[in-house]
Amino acid sequence: MCQATAMDNTRAPLQMSPLPKGSWLEVSVDFCDLPTGEHILVVTDDYSRYPAIEIVTSTSARAAIPKLDRIFATFGVPQVVRTDNGPPFNSSEFENFSDYLGFRHRKVKPRWPCANGEVERFMRTLKKTYCTSIADCKPWKQSMYQFLCNYRATPHATTGIPPATLLFGRPIRTRLPQTTQSANNAKLHRKDKTRKAAMKAYADKREHAKQPNIKEGDCVLARRDGMITNGQTPYHMKPYTVIKTKGSMITAQRKQHRITRNVSRFKR
Repeated sequence: MCQATAMDNTRAPLQMSPLPKGSWLEVSVDFCDLPTGEHILVVTDDYSRYPAIEIVTSTSARAAIPKLDRIFATFGVPQVVRTDNGPPFNSSEFENFSDYLGFRHRKVKPRWPCANGEVERFMRTLKKTYCTSIADCKPWKQSMYQFLCNYRATPHATTGIPPATLLFGRPIRTRLPQTTQSANNAKLHRKDKTRKAAMKAYADKREHAKQPNIKEGDCVLARRDGMITNGQTPYHMKPYTVIKTKGSMITAQRKQHRITRNVSRFKR
């Protein structure tokens, strides 16, 4: 019989993704939702942090695929495309698209936005740019493109080199004073690793993270998604059995129902 213990629901230590070996080999994709009902499709190069955007009226696969096709026609087809588990990326249309272009589709952990933190952080900056332009009565699309131009030409906080310089091998000209940093691949990897380690240590300390003690075969309860209403317990009371563990990602099954979540969404 499965019994729920009284252990606290603590977060597992963050796992930081290693820096890709070169530009535009691995990219992250997500949508930024706007109050107008429109959406910004954001593609970020995981190596250089160079962002490319397209404005769409729908988040469906049918609307996203032509925009991604145009971005990939401009910068090349990446080896890996990382997305969340939203409907457009779980569709058969997107699977056919990845097979046709030949990239590997990697989906982050469901209900765990930290796994795609670089893009999530950029989304907040985009929304802030939108709100500022509306408050200043300026055309928001023009403000967005001006921001992108400056962002691409400004040294990134982690790499210390402008995203455009890393991607193109040269700086792009803007109204801002130009920088003269050159890319040193070995130095860049060391700096990226050091910066990510510092962010990981800070986040783990803030969240009191602990190493997960859940293993295959364990009986667990899964935390409810969304808001918890009056009378509901934080966890579904019907237990699952852990069938696979990979780092901080847990896959559990109850009869024919299978879920994959971060370890912090479960308790023994």
